[in-house]
Amino acid sequence: MANNIISKSDKAKMFDYLGEYENVIKKKRGQFDYNNKNLQNFLSANDIYLGRLNQTCKKEAAKHNYSILFEQTKPQNKTNDIVHHLLRHLRNSIAHGRIIKKGNTTYLLKDMSTDGRTVKMTGEIDSKLFFKLIDFLKNT
Repeated sequence: MANNIISKSDKAKMFDYLGEYENVIKKKRGQFDYNNKNLQNFLSANDIYLGRLNQTCKKEAAKHNYSILFEQTKPQNKTNDIVHHLLRHLRNSIAHGRIIKKGNTTYLLKDMSTDGRTVKMTGEIDSKLFFKLIDFLKNT
């Protein structure tokens, strides 16, 4: 039987990430590199697909063990930092309680627009890979 409960240690890591996002990451838009070799190797080795929220990417995501699809709209007069977009969506998913555990090992993630009508991110990832992904994203 699956327990579907996020562990206390994972909750603590999520809380720490919220603080780190607010105090450090938020200010670093434009400084991350989606094409970073270490990040791309990690994604490939763990069969994680990152893509846009569109039909083409949804079809591609279905071919992988794990995926996160998210809005990546370029802010006006700013660099389109895909990693920063994803880090923000992950932060929102945690902060708004839209991360749940499916079974013993999988997190289902969601981020919604402020009015709650539009999905901005959706994903499914192994709970152990979730924090490793955040670390690889931050280290780009």
